[in-house]
Amino acid sequence: MTGRSLLVGALLAGVAGGCTSPREHLYSLECESSDVSAAASSSTATDHAHTNTVLTNLPVVAVGPLTLPDIVDRPQLVVREGEYAVSVLEQERWAAPLKETLPRVLAAQLSVQLPERRFLAASSAALGSPDARLSIGITRFDLVPARGARISAHWNYRSRDDSVSGESQVDAVATGNGYEPLIDAARRACVALVDDIAAQIRRQ
Repeated sequence: MTGRSLLVGALLAGVAGGCTSPREHLYSLECESSDVSAAASSSTATDHAHTNTVLTNLPVVAVGPLTLPDIVDRPQLVVREGEYAVSVLEQERWAAPLKETLPRVLAAQLSVQLPERRFLAASSAALGSPDARLSIGITRFDLVPARGARISAHWNYRSRDDSVSGESQVDAVATGNGYEPLIDAARRACVALVDDIAAQIRRQ
């Protein structure tokens, strides 16, 4: 092999190596609780039938529409850096769009906090004709590496009999460095948001 051929081969190998895409990491705000899974696996068929009957008789609340700031309504994680700068992380991405995930996460938590109602994401195939609707406008969804998450929102709960509106701002501290503790902080901020919304609905 000539020196020229060796040079061309080395250049081609370098180009091929440089074209390798960095690995993407996917994150979700939804997680399975081991306690819930264990309870579900130990339930009897009779328990399931009773539970389904109770759920069928509960008033249904649709969670949505839910809006997000344009800057975070994208597949990539967006993190704040300082007071004014933000970074879009190309290799750190949501496993599903936030506009789909957040209503499901909030609905699941609201069904726990307000068990006299059944909350479902507005996009759920099981929704049917809801008895009430909870509309949520997220105005801030801030992720700050090594610090935590902040969610600010205005919302409106409207049923056939009444209407409740409110504003909420919640924070959750990251328990470590890296992106998994940051996503966990965002999940806990969602739980805190639900706690605040549920408390205000109860007072009406």
